Amino acid sequence: LICGPPGAGKSTFLRAFVSFNAQSNPLCLHVPISYDNILDSNLERDLIQSDKNEWKLSRAAIRSLIKCVATNLSALNLISDYKSLADHWSRQLNLENRELNQTLTSKFVNSLEAVHFLEGIKQSTSLLFMVDDLFYYESMRYEYYKMAVDCRASLYFSIFLESPGRSVVFARFRGSSSRDQL
Repeated sequence: LICGPPGAGKSTFLRAFVSFNAQSNPLCLHVPISYDNILDSNLERDLIQSDKNEWKLSRAAIRSLIKCVATNLSALNLISDYKSLADHWSRQLNLENRELNQTLTSKFVNSLEAVHFLEGIKQSTSLLFMVDDLFYYESMRYEYYKMAVDCRASLYFSIFLESPGRSVVFARFRGSSSRDQL
């Protein structure tokens, strides 16, 4: 997880990390997921103003989509196009608002398509999800930790970026209760 307040450089850090790590580890498929790209500020504001529960459900839906990818890698090898993938996952989500369901799924699949995910899983030996969001409540981060444990991830960590002017990066690794300064 890449966490921090708005303007702390989460998206910039994520892009730089993917670029650097992809060159040094070409057999790892890097999957950057940015909540800002899936649940943009206008949609998020509308959801919060209309029904806070629907906003919470939409965030849970994004988490569910990530878990679908992590737990169904072998089945994903059988899907050849992104439209089929979007249609399949749109049916899996349980949001009552079908338009929101379709929007979230479509934007999530666009994130996968941007990194050539379907092509990459056929050639990669490992998969690295990097999720970029504010994650201001510990409970938001804990849900991803539980997912990593459930999916038997070999590594889980949270990187906390602080606002410019205090450019310190902290990382919390699975099994560690302390924050280590990098």
